[in-house]
Amino acid sequence: MTDTTIRDGDRVTAKVRALLDRAEHPNTPEPEREAAMAKAYELMAKHSIDRAALAAAGQAADEITTLNIRFQAPYAHEKMMLLFHIGDTYGMKAARTGSVTNPAALTIVGWRSDLDQVDTLYTSLLLQSGHGLAAATPPAHLSGAKITVWRRSWLTGFRREVVSRLRATRRRATVQHDREHTGDTSAALVLVDRGEAVSKMFSELFPDTIRPRVSQRRTSASGSEAGRAAGRRADIGGTRVGSAGRRQLGGAR
Repeated sequence: MTDTTIRDGDRVTAKVRALLDRAEHPNTPEPEREAAMAKAYELMAKHSIDRAALAAAGQAADEITTLNIRFQAPYAHEKMMLLFHIGDTYGMKAARTGSVTNPAALTIVGWRSDLDQVDTLYTSLLLQSGHGLAAATPPAHLSGAKITVWRRSWLTGFRREVVSRLRATRRRATVQHDREHTGDTSAALVLVDRGEAVSKMFSELFPDTIRPRVSQRRTSASGSEAGRAAGRRADIGGTRVGSAGRRQLGGAR
């Protein structure tokens, strides 16, 4: 990796943090907050695609590695599916690696630079979903187990909306990269090659894969829609919460 590449990455990180500081300030008007958050993730997505292209050209170091996360109650399954789908957006593979006593655990296989972003996004979105769910109010006519169903549905709706936004932003970043680098190898092809390398390594590490399954639990339409609404407002350009924050949120490694 060149000194220029390192400096560029540092500048992107500084810009993202400045945008998020503005977005998170209590006195920032809502339109400005939303614009700052959107720009922060746009920068993250662009940096990810640029880094992949540099690595493919031998101008930046990268390697396939793993990320291990354990998920704790409450809502361990919903937390696990959030990480699984964020990783999938980045072309990663995941296997359930939990024990009989704690089955909610994943090992994610992917490129180190992408895993750094997935870790960042997951910890940030986990925090946001926790705050959003705590502030959400189930319909007054619900009680007991039906409230639990509503809250699980809220988390599922939040995850689906956020992941849809992540995929769309990443697609736009890929197209934009190719427009700006017409003489280079297509970023889309680079991502395909990187995905194939990840799949090969994943098959070697986990020949008998147990992939996370879609939950068959009861759902609540109103809970899901409330979660989707929160997902549309979510900041998808957050900085890393860190291991301490992850443990507090029930997503310890």
